[in-house]
Amino acid sequence: MKSKFYTINDQMKSIEGRVDGIMQELNVAVVESKKLYEKKITELGEEYQRLVKLYRRFLNLRNAYIPNILASTKKVEFTSIS
Repeated sequence: MKSKFYTINDQMKSIEGRVDGIMQELNVAVVESKKLYEKKITELGEEYQRLVKLYRRFLNLRNAYIPNILASTKKVEFTSIS
C-alpha cells in the first residue's frame, strides 16, 4: 500500500510533467490572440479610412451642388389682386 506522501509526490511529478506542454499551448494561444487582435485593428483602421473618404466625397458634392441649386432658384413675388 502506498503512503499518502508517495501519492502526493506522484501527483506533483505528473503536474510538473505537464507544465511544459501547458506553457507551450498558452504561448500558442497568446500568439494567435495577438494576430487576431492586430488583424481586427487593421480592418477597423481600413474601414475608418474608407468612411473618411466617403464623408469627404459627400462634403465635396454638397459644397459643389448646394450653391448652384440656391443660385438657380428664382424669387417669387406675390402681388395683390385688385
